[in-house]
Amino acid sequence: MSDDIYIHNVEQELIQDLIDNFSENYETIETNLSNLIAQPDELQLIDTCFRSIHSIKSNATVCELDPIVSLSQAIEDVIYSIKTQKIIFNDTLCDVILISLDRLKEIMFAVIDQTSIATFQRDEIQKRLTEIAKSRGDGFNEHAQSLIELITGRFNPASQADEPAQEVKTKAEPESKTLKPEPVLIEPKKEPQNPVEEFEKYKPDENKLSKVMADDLKFFRMLASKIDKKNPAWTDRTQQLIDLALKMNESAGTPIDPNILTAAVCLHDIGMAFIPNHIMFKKGKLSKDEVNVINRHTFQGAVLAKRLLNWNGVETIIQQHHERPDGKGYPEGLKGASISDGAKVMAIVDAFYSMTNKRSDREHKRSFIRGISEINACSGTQFAQNWVEHFNAVMLNKDKRDAVAQA
Repeated sequence: MSDDIYIHNVEQELIQDLIDNFSENYETIETNLSNLIAQPDELQLIDTCFRSIHSIKSNATVCELDPIVSLSQAIEDVIYSIKTQKIIFNDTLCDVILISLDRLKEIMFAVIDQTSIATFQRDEIQKRLTEIAKSRGDGFNEHAQSLIELITGRFNPASQADEPAQEVKTKAEPESKTLKPEPVLIEPKKEPQNPVEEFEKYKPDENKLSKVMADDLKFFRMLASKIDKKNPAWTDRTQQLIDLALKMNESAGTPIDPNILTAAVCLHDIGMAFIPNHIMFKKGKLSKDEVNVINRHTFQGAVLAKRLLNWNGVETIIQQHHERPDGKGYPEGLKGASISDGAKVMAIVDAFYSMTNKRSDREHKRSFIRGISEINACSGTQFAQNWVEHFNAVMLNKDKRDAVAQA
């Protein structure tokens, strides 16, 4: 067995049982911790969380998947300390448990696929979880912040508040030359109800457009509004996506025409109009056929965009916005440089919005910090590394403004 790859001989049927068990218990823990924030006296909620993480550990033990067992044990120790009231549950502990579960999930799939787990910092995460579990009262805060910084790469805003923001790269670099990004993120003292909508309304300069194109853009916004209204959870979604996409583009030195990017954001899900409501709003797991129906929205949207005059590039962004640098996306399984920059930006902003807002198949939205953590965890695989770097720069600047405003 290599240090990076855990070799196993677990049968596929047992692997599927492990995945199903994890998914069920993951959702239980997520739901109960969210409820516990609102109902701190309902101690049976933490009891259920303890049973759920113990079930995950037990199933991994049966499969002899040691990396999953050891990290599950460390998370269980923290939950046990909450259960026995040795440490006091709060929002920070909620984030600690949930981002640790997110990392456990990533490690689980890497172990199952027998791919490297070297980059997941499992030993360091376990060490910090153990320190939290051994704390008393509210004495875990320092260890909790250390764990959050380890997983998300954040640093303390207090040490940066009086310093000017560092200049980020002004030109988007080819993927092959980018280094693993170092996320520089600050958690706001008071988390906004919707983190994306905290960006100021950021619009392209429509004065530089011809009247025809300006009218087109207004029409695209109207279409996007219609699509957003189809889903009750998508209130003001398009404007929030535009704000973040244009900020990322600006951070990179504006390599993408802002008007083309705005149009693509407005129209990227126009193909969703063809998805039946019973699939669109289905609660629970979708069937393979239902997934295929949803996946066709990129092609259907691109076909419509292809008919547009004066908007070259929009079609490509729409068709490619679910492609991945590792080639595991759809519809064509493109890799790296074959994917347009606009599509890479669209993939990040679309995913971040989805993570931090409720969906029909997920009862609870993820926190700001978990959304950022997941974007960074998928850097180089699901999301382009250089664009994750600019996403982080935008979040850093936003959080510095928040820190100054709250000082």
